[in-house]
Amino acid sequence: MTVGVLIVTHNNSGKELLSCCTSIFGDAPLDIETIGVSSKDSPEEAQEKIKTSIERLDGGDGVLLITDLYGATPCNLAIKVMQAIPNKIKIITGINLQMILKTFNYHDLGLDQLAAKVLFGGSNGINLINKEKTA
Repeated sequence: MTVGVLIVTHNNSGKELLSCCTSIFGDAPLDIETIGVSSKDSPEEAQEKIKTSIERLDGGDGVLLITDLYGATPCNLAIKVMQAIPNKIKIITGINLQMILKTFNYHDLGLDQLAAKVLFGGSNGINLINKEKTA
């Protein structure tokens, strides 16, 4: 069994990040889906989409949800779903490409370990580049 990953973002930003990852690595080595939430979506319908995706993605080891902005609609909807099924979901906010790449690299880890790798990778991938910093 593996952990499923659900990316919930504004509009299609999550889908585009996932597309970047598959262009780098090829097919995803784990079950991963995206949901784009727009201002035109009903919160109840979007929440139901999230719940349905979680049920589809959870092969027994839980689901890691990655959202864009803490406190924004995609995150708030994910939190509401997590409150209904708390032991099977971890949520990380502030999505970036490095985070999705980590899900590909560490797809064989359990939910807690994968969440830790994704969180570390996402924050570690943020750097201030100046003329003293080399590649």
